[in-house]
Amino acid sequence: MELLIILLVLGVLLWIFGISLQTLLFGVLMLAAILLALMLLFFLFSAISLLFFRVKKGSFVRFNQHRRFAQAVYQVEDAEYVNLFPAEPVMQERLYHERPHTLLIRKGRYRNIAYDMHSVLIIALGLFATAAMLGMFFAVLSLFME
Repeated sequence: MELLIILLVLGVLLWIFGISLQTLLFGVLMLAAILLALMLLFFLFSAISLLFFRVKKGSFVRFNQHRRFAQAVYQVEDAEYVNLFPAEPVMQERLYHERPHTLLIRKGRYRNIAYDMHSVLIIALGLFATAAMLGMFFAVLSLFME
């Protein structure tokens, strides 16, 4: 929220100093394109990293509070694995239960990492949606550049 207010004040100051509204709007659109590209890179990196994980069965143990969000912890054989994505607060009783889950796991040097199937679905949908939004953004932008 504070960042939005700072950008708004900066935009008004630039407009007062003589920058045209068209140039300011173009800057806002480029900022949106950069944010979409960064989101696409995040989901692409996450999808590629899944290729190096092993598929195992594990059971949900508990939630760990990590900074501002909770993370699911799974027990696979004799080790605990932390899901990198935040725990979904809406459907916790349906997603996180004692029954075995199919997980993608990787033993790390500092901590063990897991992705449950819910996280894999988020990565796949995020990759598709972000790529589609970025493609539509440039398609619409090309219409205005003519």
